[in-house]
This record gives sequence, C-alpha cells and structure tokens, in this order.
Amino acid sequence: MQKKKITDILIRMAGFAAVAAGVLIQLLLFDRFCRIERNSMWLSVLYNCIPAILIGGLCYLPKRKAGGITIAAIALTVSSIWLICNCMYYRVNGLFITWQVAQMASNLHGYESSIAACWSWKLLALPITGLLSISAMALLPYERKAKGAMGIMGAALALYLISVPLKYANRRNMNNRFCAEWFSLTTVPKGEGEACSMEYGEHIYMKMHSGLTYLLTFCKDAVWKEGSVELSEEDRERIEAFIQRKTGEEANEAAEGHLLYVLVESMEGWIMETTDLHGEPICPNLKRWAESHPCIYTDKVFSQKVYGESGDGQLICTTGMLPIDNGLTCNLYGTNTYPNFAHFYPKSAIISPSTYMYNREITTYSYGFQELIEPVKETPWWNDNILVDKTIEYLSKADKPACVMALTVDSHMPFTNYNAEVDLADSIEGMERGYIRVFRHVDEELGRLLSWADTAACMENATIVITGDHYTWYEGFSGRPRSCPLIMTGPAIRENIAVEEMYQMDIYTILLDALGQTDYYWQGFGVSALKTDMRMPVAEQERPCSAQEALYLSNLMIRTNYFGK
Repeated sequence: MQKKKITDILIRMAGFAAVAAGVLIQLLLFDRFCRIERNSMWLSVLYNCIPAILIGGLCYLPKRKAGGITIAAIALTVSSIWLICNCMYYRVNGLFITWQVAQMASNLHGYESSIAACWSWKLLALPITGLLSISAMALLPYERKAKGAMGIMGAALALYLISVPLKYANRRNMNNRFCAEWFSLTTVPKGEGEACSMEYGEHIYMKMHSGLTYLLTFCKDAVWKEGSVELSEEDRERIEAFIQRKTGEEANEAAEGHLLYVLVESMEGWIMETTDLHGEPICPNLKRWAESHPCIYTDKVFSQKVYGESGDGQLICTTGMLPIDNGLTCNLYGTNTYPNFAHFYPKSAIISPSTYMYNREITTYSYGFQELIEPVKETPWWNDNILVDKTIEYLSKADKPACVMALTVDSHMPFTNYNAEVDLADSIEGMERGYIRVFRHVDEELGRLLSWADTAACMENATIVITGDHYTWYEGFSGRPRSCPLIMTGPAIRENIAVEEMYQMDIYTILLDALGQTDYYWQGFGVSALKTDMRMPVAEQERPCSAQEALYLSNLMIRTNYFGK
C-alpha cells in the first residue's frame, strides 16, 4: 500500500512537472526570441518558474483526468498566443502589448501587414512545446489529490502577485526620481546618450518578471485608473525654472518665411551614412541637400518616444515636451494645452498620410495647428508621392508665412511596397535589404520636394527640418546604432554645424532659436546647437537638465495640464 501511494505521488508529480516544464520552456523561448537581456540565466528561470508552477497546479484541481488536460490545454494555448503576439509586436515597435497598446488597435488601420511581416516559423516552437507537455500528461495515470497541488499553487500565487505591486509602487512614487528613472529608461551600456533614450522599460520590467506576470499587469492596467497628480512646491519651482515670464504672453509671434517640417517614418541615422556597392549614398538627395546648404546636421538623435511611437515623436518635436511615463499621451491627454511653434504662423497644417491615427483629429489643434489635411476616411492612406504633392500645393497657395508638418509613410514596415534599384552586398538580406531600398524611394520623393524648395519663390526665406519620428525596432537591424538623423536649414543658419549627439527634445529648442523665437515663454528642456557646442557626446554637453529630469517634469506637466492652468 505504501509503495502504491509513493508511486501515485510520483506519477502526479510527473504530470504536474510536464505541464510546468512546458510553460517554463515557453517563457524561456520567449526571452530568447525577443532577445531580452536578463541579469543571469538562473534569475530568468526563477521568475519564470512562478507562473509555470501555478499553471501546473491548476491542472490537478479537477476530479477527472479529462478536466485537468482541458485546463492544461487552455492554459498552454492562451500562453502560446499571448507570447507569440507579444513577440511579433515587440519586433515591430520594441514594445510589449500593454493595455495602452491594446487601445491603439484602431491605429492599425491599413498597417496590419507590418505586424504580419514579423511572423517567424520559429514561433511555432511555443505551441509545439505546449502540445508535447500536454501529451506527456495524458499518458500518465490520474488520481485527484488536490491538497498538495493547492498548497503549491497558493505559494506560487503569493509570489506571483507580490511581484506586480512592486512595479506600481515604484512607478507611482513620482517624488522619487530614481524610481521614475529606473522604470522608465532603457539601460544600454553604451554611454549616456543611448542609456537615456527613454524607451519604456518593458525590457527592464521583463528582467524582473515573467511573460505571464506581464499578462496580469495588462489586466491590472485595464481596470486601475490613474489617480490625480499633485505638484509639490519643489516640483513647481523646478518647472518654473524652465518657463520665461519676462514677456507675460507668447512673444515674437510674427514669423518670416515658411516652415517645412518633415517627420520621416522610422528613419534611422545610419541610413544617411550608408553607401551602395559603388560608394554612392543610399540617400543621395538628402546628402546633397545637407552638403550644399548651410545646415545643422547629425545622424545621432536619440529617440525619446515611449508608448506612442509616431504620436510621441510628434509630441516631442512640436512641443519640446516628453511623453508621460505610463500611457498613450496623445490619447489620454490630447485635449491639453501645449506650447508649439505653429503659433508663430498665420497659416499652419499637419499633412497626415492616413486617418484614425494617434488622435490627430484632436492633437492637431491642441498642438497649435489650424488644419489637419488627410485622406478621406474611405481611403486607407496616401503614399509619399501624394504627400509631397499636397505639401507643395499648400505652401504654394499660402499668401502668408505658413507652417507645415508633413508625416511620411512609405518607410513603414514591412518595407515591401517599394523596391528601388540599389546595388547592395550579398551579405545584406531580407528585411534590411527592403529597408534600404525603401529609403532610396523615400529619398527620391523628398528630393523632389527639396528641388522644388530650391527654386520656388515662396521658399526663399523658408526654414526646413527633416528628421525621423523614431527609428525602427526590427531585430534585423540590431547591429546598427539606435538613432535618427536631423537636417535643419534656414536663414538663421549661416554655416555648417556638426552635432555629435543630441536628444529628440533638442530639436524643438534649436528650431525656436533658428526662427528667432528666443523670447517665447517655453523653450523646452533641450539645448540649441546655435548657442551650445554639441560636437561631443551628450554626456559631456552642458545642459540645464538631464534626460531623466526632463522625463520626470514632463510627466508632471502633462498630467496636471500645466500650460492649461
């Protein structure tokens, strides 16, 4: 009898272990597919064991074997789908699927192919692992002995739930800047510029928690609403140090000459410096423009987007503020009052290639623009050819100085819609080859726009800015530097100014300086290349505040609608 009892316990433990091992292997494969850097392998196994034990125990609560197998099948299927979706989305945008990301689903209008392009057959290893563990469980005898399983589950569940509030306690204690920095910045061991790129810390979070714990935080975000934020006197003083009160109102609102601001989709700095097999630049028109006009130029603008991808890029470049630390800024705080250089122009417009994107029906006006020009809602999008035509048409017809922000789209993933002829080395394959060829096409369209600007009488005193809204996150580019380029020309820029590195928030400050709007009440958190020597890494530049401080203060200002009050 004693021997049979021991045998039964061992059989039950084997079934329990089969399911738990399946979940654990799935989570470790997920780490591998997403290339998540963890502190150590044993720590990864430790944190991933918690949900694995929990799910393994769930399979032994039903009285019948069929019930246990059903629960195991459901749990492993859900985990497979959840991990596959997160892995694919991570490869597209560098983000895991949070509640805020799920709310952006309507923004996929016409862009589903970008995510589909990140499918990889290796992801089938996740459901196959689950199937093998269920098969192993099905081959074993089954007798219900729930007491032991419930004890193990209780301990695992306690650890599982304790790990989540730690994140929230630190994130919401915004008076502690170190907590805000730790959970909001990407830690890349390559100097301050990349270390403070301020991508949202899913990478850091996943160092400490498992993929299924992340599912729990997804559900928590869906039901837990943000509380109100109160400014301490110390925070208010730190914010006021960046606001100019000497004029009382917005100053220097009369602008001279048009402003053409082009935000290029997913434009990485290295594409500006890359050449084909014949030594010709991939972007000859942009390079020629930068070399033939006095300009501010760099290929190293560190993106500071958080959740909103292109939406956050637009926020930073137009307002000089950084996104909130948790949530989609343009959706949650789209109706706020924001400072913006568009206020200086009698006419202004955002020309967007697609509809339903990043709450632009609201943010266009809260950012200070007077008009949103986009396709009719029955048309998915305009390509860059149409976008350039619309931009030229708008500026040509403007009888007063006008500001246009043109948002390109052809360089959006999956980089297959345009296939310009470029001779490339055979070692460049797949999506990276497609990315390079797409940018030859984008360069041709922008070259057409710049050629028009060179000859059009209305552009004689124009200021022109070309930069990326953010860089792409496709893993095939992992060997490339993570930065966007910047080209800025205008009447105030009379010599070539080389910038070694800069933050995305600097673009706003530089532009105000180039437009002569140095008395405007909000100059942003950045520094101007027209006043500061930026021929050095950002860590060595003199700055009024760090990137971390700017993130912290921007978060408070946006959540309290500081400029609206």
